[in-house]
Amino acid sequence: MFVLGHIGIGRKLAAPWARGLPALPLVLGTLLPDLLDKSLYYGLSWARGLVADELGLISGTRTIGHTGFFLLGLSTFALLRRSRGGAALALGVATHLFLDNLLDLMGGGNVFQNGAAVALFFPVLGFRFPVTPHGGLGEHGRSLVRPEIIFSEILGLILLSGDLWKAIRLSGRSARALRRAKAGRSIGE
Repeated sequence: MFVLGHIGIGRKLAAPWARGLPALPLVLGTLLPDLLDKSLYYGLSWARGLVADELGLISGTRTIGHTGFFLLGLSTFALLRRSRGGAALALGVATHLFLDNLLDLMGGGNVFQNGAAVALFFPVLGFRFPVTPHGGLGEHGRSLVRPEIIFSEILGLILLSGDLWKAIRLSGRSARALRRAKAGRSIGE
């Protein structure tokens, strides 16, 4: 999971479609597939004392939350309920899936054999999920020290910092305008 990259880059990717949608569900959506699937995988492997290839269907950290069916289900729910929060959540999930697949392509290897695309197109490419190639959280964390991941995290941090800077500047302008308006009323009274 690369948090800053998923949130920062995901928000920018979603921006053209996110107007009028609530920000919090969008941000949650950018992280939701990993929150679901990593909890599921590590919870099962810890509870059963098994490793990835012994767990069966839930053999990795990209399973149910990383599927096109999950995204389709969220999108359908949002559409049927006319839920702006649901639409924002689905949009965030869509950016997550896009970024995972893009990073897999950048990292090389056959993404249709053991990458994010296997989960995305589940069960079209077979009734299996990608196998997590490491034995635990520590090993998983060490595997994330790859150039494309580090670049994504830095880019996400830069984008989030820029958004924060803009928000601070706008709130300062709003506060000054409010003080001027109050001062003008005091003088005119």
